[in-house]
Amino acid sequence: MAVDLHTHTIHSDGTLTPADLVKKAKKMQLSAIAITDHDSVSANDEAIISGTEYGVCVIPGVELSIAHDLPGSGHMHLLGYFIDYNNLPLKKTLQYLRNERIHRMEKISACLRELGISITMEEIIQFAAGGSLGRPHVAALLVRKKYVSTMREAFQHYLKKGAPAYVKKVKLNAQEAIQLIKNAGGIVLIAHPISLNFPVYKDIGTEILKLKKIGLDGIELYHPAHNPYFTHWLQNFAEQNDLLISGGSDFHGAVKPENKLGSGNGNLTVDDQVYYDLVAYHKKKNN
Repeated sequence: MAVDLHTHTIHSDGTLTPADLVKKAKKMQLSAIAITDHDSVSANDEAIISGTEYGVCVIPGVELSIAHDLPGSGHMHLLGYFIDYNNLPLKKTLQYLRNERIHRMEKISACLRELGISITMEEIIQFAAGGSLGRPHVAALLVRKKYVSTMREAFQHYLKKGAPAYVKKVKLNAQEAIQLIKNAGGIVLIAHPISLNFPVYKDIGTEILKLKKIGLDGIELYHPAHNPYFTHWLQNFAEQNDLLISGGSDFHGAVKPENKLGSGNGNLTVDDQVYYDLVAYHKKKNN
């Protein structure tokens, strides 16, 4: 069977409830999923309960954006798996990050209004439906209000780095994030490492090894943004450097319809052995 270890719900910038996501996973015949909402762990309870009901293993997780010096539009995200999502320091830090997301949205909406685009914070919050606020919510709202035709267009014209309504995000640094996840009993993998945006694969590897020295456990090998050449290179790199591997569709639902649950852009498959290896590693680390 297959698994999907990178998914998002309405608790961040996805469009499915945790229960509906698990139900969909069952329909897709997935044996396990990981809930990796941005800066939020509030979906995990419902997802785990639904997982028990539908016979789908659910890894409690989180995805964190990392402040890191990278070329061009490069960005770094870390995935935390098997976290104790009731860990108080984790919850306090995530609440701080969500509060900063609200401040960021206030600035973005003000920038858009200066550009003649009528969008209020109330609209963004209502559209997000309780999720952890992010630019995808604004982009989708711009589409709904017909200021742009697609979310890609919204980012290109208004929201990407360097665009007129871009506002820098408050982030943890890598060491802070890794320690936060480890202290909550989790393991840490770097998400979609191609997004580091280095021009050659070797430089991506160099950056990953720097992270390994401060506690990184592994890499997201399978991802829709990874072409077959990079996936093959990354797999060899992981084997040579004793790194765990993971993979997932980065499923968000209707806001990113090209990323299908369990299959990504149509040719993604993550074997359930990947899940079993992560479980075994986590148990070994915590015994």
